[in-house]
Amino acid sequence: MQDTYDTDHGLICSPGKFEGEPPYVPYLWEIVLGGDSEPVDDPDRPGGLIDLVTLTEDDKRRFPALTGFDRALLWVDDHGFVYCDLQQH
Repeated sequence: MQDTYDTDHGLICSPGKFEGEPPYVPYLWEIVLGGDSEPVDDPDRPGGLIDLVTLTEDDKRRFPALTGFDRALLWVDDHGFVYCDLQQH
């Protein structure tokens, strides 16, 4: 999957909904689309609802940039762009 997008300085530069995000975001978005996430209310985000993905050791092996984080919060803005915040517990 990560070979599908052009990157520059570690961020996707291909036009589209993942532009400006790290290469792991499309991978995590596929997890959300597959139903393996938890919806979470968040009034500070567009739409008020975000998806929480619990990161696994396999995720961290695929994308070393995820090391040190436990979960990812993903959401879509009004224009269809996908964003991600990583969090530690």
